[in-house]
Amino acid sequence: MTLQKKNLSLGLLIFLLVALVFYVFRYKQLVTDFNNLALKYNTLNDSISGQQQVKLQEEKVKLEKGQLFTTVVGITTDGKTLQVPNKDAKAKMIVFSSSTCPNCDTFHPVLSDFANTRDDVDIVVLQYDATPEEQQKILKDKGYNFSLMGTKSSVLDSLNVMYTPTTVILDKANRVDTVLLASQDLKTLHTVFDKLHL
Repeated sequence: MTLQKKNLSLGLLIFLLVALVFYVFRYKQLVTDFNNLALKYNTLNDSISGQQQVKLQEEKVKLEKGQLFTTVVGITTDGKTLQVPNKDAKAKMIVFSSSTCPNCDTFHPVLSDFANTRDDVDIVVLQYDATPEEQQKILKDKGYNFSLMGTKSSVLDSLNVMYTPTTVILDKANRVDTVLLASQDLKTLHTVFDKLHL
């Protein structure tokens, strides 16, 4: 009887050890599968071009070609509120941005280069999470020559802007011409504005 108890205990111990090894292996496999899926998803997102992103989200952004752009409130670097866009007779580029957005950081120097080559376009970057002090520091440190203003997240919500940067191109009458999602290159920006026949 004692021998049977020892065999039973040994069998139970082996069973528990096998179950533990299986559990650890399966847990590691699940973690690996999850990480691979996350990597695949991020790679897929990174591989989608700006134009493809526009097509994927164009129904979501509440801006249609030809629509008169409703003014939104921007907060200047000195803390004053200002209506954007202004009513002058220039074409405008309004960029919705975030200080925590790496794509925005990549796009801002391109915007600055664009502003250096075009005096027929007003560029306003509305950053929804930057204080006036942070905006001043960004403009000073980076030397950007476009208007940088703060805005509230409710402004982005009202237009259903869920991705930054989102760029809205307005003609001289403040009507929406083009909506671009993601960072754009200098050539693309010139092409968009050249077709407006400024």
